[in-house]
Amino acid sequence: IIHQPELKIHNAMPQYTNDAQPVVGKISKPSVDVDIMTSVFKIRPNTTNLPAQMNSNLNGNLYFGLRNDTYRIKYKSNPLYKYQRVVNHIGFGGGVFVGLGNTAINASTVPSQAFEYDGIVFQNGIAGLFGINKLNVGLSVGKDRLFDKNKNNWEYQNKVWYGLMLGLNLN
Repeated sequence: IIHQPELKIHNAMPQYTNDAQPVVGKISKPSVDVDIMTSVFKIRPNTTNLPAQMNSNLNGNLYFGLRNDTYRIKYKSNPLYKYQRVVNHIGFGGGVFVGLGNTAINASTVPSQAFEYDGIVFQNGIAGLFGINKLNVGLSVGKDRLFDKNKNNWEYQNKVWYGLMLGLNLN
C-alpha cells in the first residue's frame, strides 16, 4: 500500500491503457471527512416511565470526522479492446454529527401533554463509519434536545440513544 495523502486518484493512473497486462494498485489516503447522514433508527434505552424504544423519525445530520480510504485501482478490458480504469474504495472513519429531527410528543413522552404532535429536536453525537465508494453506514451514539416549551418535561431530553447511520460521502 502506498501512503500518499495528497495523491489525486484520477491523475495517478491513466484512464485508458493499451497494456496487455492491466496494472493493479492500491492507494491508502487519510482525510478529513464531511458527509450528509441520517439516523435510520434510534434505540432509546428504557427510562423510569417508558420501556426501551426504537424510533425511525425523519432527521438529517452533517457529519465531520477523520477517515482512511483504501482505493483499489484496476483496468478492465472494454469492447474497444482498451483497458479502462476502474476505481473502487472502502473507508473507515470516526467523528461527530449535528442535525435536526422530529419526535413524537404525546402523553407517554411528556406526562402533562394533552395532545399529540411532532416536536423538533436538535441532535448531536459521535459515529463510527464504514464506507464503500460514496455510501456510508455507521453506528452512532447521540442525544436529542427538544426545542419547544415541553423540553423540561420530555422523557428523552438529553438522554443517550444508539443508532444506525446512513449517508453519502461529500468529498
